[in-house]
Formats: sequence, C-alpha cells, structure tokens
Amino acid sequence: MSKIEFNIRDLKTGEVVCAEFPDLATAQTWLEDRPAFTQVLRLVTTLEPQTEARLREAMRPLDEQERAFMLEAEQAAEAERMAELARLQEIKDNTPKDPNRPMTLRWTLSTGLTVADASDDREITDAARTAVLAWIAERDTWVEGRGQRVAAASVSVWPGPIPSGNEADRIPPGGTFVPGTRTPDA
Repeated sequence: MSKIEFNIRDLKTGEVVCAEFPDLATAQTWLEDRPAFTQVLRLVTTLEPQTEARLREAMRPLDEQERAFMLEAEQAAEAERMAELARLQEIKDNTPKDPNRPMTLRWTLSTGLTVADASDDREITDAARTAVLAWIAERDTWVEGRGQRVAAASVSVWPGPIPSGNEADRIPPGGTFVPGTRTPDA
C-alpha cells in the first residue's frame, strides 16, 4: 500500500499541514498517539471504507483540554466576526445618504403605493408618485387585451432631481410587475 496522508491543524497556531505516513500501520499508530492540540481534519488518501473506518476508530479522541481550547477559539472567532459586523453596520449607519438617491416603491391593488425598504424614511414625492402610477397605467395597457391588469409592481424611482435632467429617466429600467385577472368592475 502507498503512503497515507491526512490534513491536520495545529490548534494553537491554526496552521494546516499535510501529514504523510509511509504505510497504514504507521498512520494508525500516529492516530492512536495523536499529538496534543493536533486536530485531524480529513483523510487525503483514498482508502476502502472499512480501512478508513478502522483509522477513524483508532484515532485518540480530543481530550477535555483540547475541546475547551477549540471552544474558546471558536467563541473568540465568533466575537471577532460580530465586532466586524457591528463596525461595518456603524459605518453604514453613519454614512450620509443622498436624499435624492433612487427609492424603491411597491404598489399593489390592495395597499396602493408604499416605500419597499423599511429603513428608508423618506416621503414619496408627488413626482415619484405620478411617475410610478403612469408606469403602472402603461403596463395595464400591455395586459388588458388578455383580460388582465397590473396587480402588483416594484419600481425604483428618482424622488427628486433626475441626474440626466430628463423626466423620461425618472424610473430607471428594471421595474417589475405582476398581472392579475381584471374584474368586471375594474
């Protein structure tokens, strides 16, 4: 049989290396006496399932100190991730937002026009309302021949000055709508 390889990690440094053994017996002996604070990540060499299971059973389990060290390291890494997320959120929250940036509006037959983003506290301007309702009315003409009408829509719109200065650009491409059956009274 050829050499046996494992990916292992030094729990103290986090370094991952490949441990190579000349034969199965040497690999099994090493697993039985696995050095402290060394974690076997995976078997690299392809073996028969029975042989792989035998090696797994032979491996010395992590002792109480090793498990405690791993748990502490995982908790520290999680705390670091959460601190980084909080830092990024603070940057995002403190970044001044352009009041004239596009806003996403949602329209449904039952609720009318609303701001889609709950964190967007801007009021819907008359210009935005007029443009979105005209956009919906145009799409209504597209589906009315099939006995349908727009039932819901999601549209981005410039609420204030349009960067191009052209009113036709108030609603950037990408709006979506869902048609529904037109009722006899509609």
